[in-house]
Amino acid sequence: SLERLSPPALRYSDADWFPVIMSTHQSKILARIKGHLIANVFIASCVAMARVIFFPDASVAAGSTVTHSLLGGAMSLLLVFRTSAAYDRWWEARKAWGRVLATSREIGRGAGFLELRSRLELASSVCAFPELLRLRVTNRPRAFHTELARRACESAGMRPQVVRRVVEARHRPLECVRVMGEAVRQGFS
Repeated sequence: SLERLSPPALRYSDADWFPVIMSTHQSKILARIKGHLIANVFIASCVAMARVIFFPDASVAAGSTVTHSLLGGAMSLLLVFRTSAAYDRWWEARKAWGRVLATSREIGRGAGFLELRSRLELASSVCAFPELLRLRVTNRPRAFHTELARRACESAGMRPQVVRRVVEARHRPLECVRVMGEAVRQGFS
């Protein structure tokens, strides 16, 4: 089935905290933000040193926490809004994916009136479409998931020439929809 094409997401438990910390140097996210992180640490260090050198008697050094309290409140509100927006985007994506799957099932159920060859062509395209769409929306280069797209089409039962056509297309899910449309048209002739 198509679920076996992509590895399951990693799940961590509370007992995994030490191995996770020890593998931080292998983090892909850390590698992507390394330059920004180094620049921010450098700038913050320069500002802190300048403050100590040029303003040694500043009010924060004397024990005032008003500035930190105000900034902490503002930062917590910002964090809440960002978290809420991220959850809303996740929920919308989940609903959209549910609509894709439900529509795929409806198309499969409605294909019973087509002739057998067209019905099989439509069914194989409908089976491959969600996986092709999932691969399309991942944030990876197109060449990265070419083999996954080929396996999705083949495991869905597409004919070899249709597999080649879909895999070589610039927009694979759209080409799969075109194949579905052709199957429906041929089923009525």
